Amino acid sequence: MKLSFTCPRSVVAALAAVAMTLLVAPAAQAELKQQNIVHPISSSQSIAAGTVRKVSDGVDANGMPYTEVTMDVGASVKGAVKTGGQYTFRQFGLTQPRTMPMAVACWW
Repeated sequence: MKLSFTCPRSVVAALAAVAMTLLVAPAAQAELKQQNIVHPISSSQSIAAGTVRKVSDGVDANGMPYTEVTMDVGASVKGAVKTGGQYTFRQFGLTQPRTMPMAVACWW
């Protein structure tokens, strides 16, 4: 006697999803690190509050996208930023998505 068992695709897909969740979730939870406000404050070079005057973005000579912010400093809590002056800083990323030129890599 030959027994045959077939599962609908939806059942197989559901079982695969459950299996992946059970395998991936513990690994993702292991990477999470509890943080509070003390860590970013202690690791910051400068902390200032003020009014943003200009925001621009671009890509530097190395192809790294950045956003540049210029602000009038109203208060400086940490670092060498002068209260009453202007402060300009860059952060990684663009203000809006844009099409980047395609880079060609040769591996030989």
